Amino acid sequence: MKSTFISSPLVRQKVRHRPWRDSSDCASLWRTLAQSVRKRFVDESRRVLWRMGEDKGGGIISGKFTPILTFPHKGGRNCHFIWFVFFFIAIFHSFVHAEVNSSYGTVPEFSFIDQNGTPFSNSDLKGKVWISNFIFTRCQALCPLLTGQMAVFQGKLNSDDIKLVSFSVDPEHDTPNVLSKYAASHKVMPGKWFLVTTDQNEKMWDFVSKGFMLGAGEATADDLAKGAEPVMHSSRFVLVDREGKIRGYYDSQEPEKMEKLVKDAMALS
Repeated sequence: MKSTFISSPLVRQKVRHRPWRDSSDCASLWRTLAQSVRKRFVDESRRVLWRMGEDKGGGIISGKFTPILTFPHKGGRNCHFIWFVFFFIAIFHSFVHAEVNSSYGTVPEFSFIDQNGTPFSNSDLKGKVWISNFIFTRCQALCPLLTGQMAVFQGKLNSDDIKLVSFSVDPEHDTPNVLSKYAASHKVMPGKWFLVTTDQNEKMWDFVSKGFMLGAGEATADDLAKGAEPVMHSSRFVLVDREGKIRGYYDSQEPEKMEKLVKDAMALS
């Protein structure tokens, strides 16, 4: 046997190996696995192996298995036994953690009213993909930009399976009548884009912080002295899937994130 160096993006380690000589049973096994395992599990296995520091330059590239270490058997046959073990560890990891990696929790039950004074709750979004943001009509700095971006989404996302929801974080001021005028001025499409309010500021702030894990609340005297708006809130957009699970947060200040949000929403719809 000879020694050689194999490189990877993470590590460089000296390993000992034998020439590649698969037995027919091993070759058949790998062909079967390659055909039956979905690409996302292939990617997941490589990611987990990298994290474990076991990718020595081989791995899974473009759906093909390449050797990292070989295990000598009687008769001189090589079967990638170590790859076999780590691959199935990765598959198990993918099944167990897929939900955690792609979801940030479920939006809790809520019951508010929309710009038309109509009751609005989770049931109105059941089976729909939706994008939410947080605004208030008196806001003169950030909110016009957020509303403008939501108007862009309204134009791009024509599918009836995708809805838009703007929650007012100043609901005591943003009554249905106020929101109705705001909706008209921004050409909000009925049935597509909902402006949502309630009767108490604290109720909405609590919902935003616990339901979306984002901040919302009254600005302090110091904040106001520095030119802040009367209500502090997040500038992020949130993507929610058909089951009411939060699938992503997107920074409104990054154009590429806004493009990604459009693509992700379409992929879920």
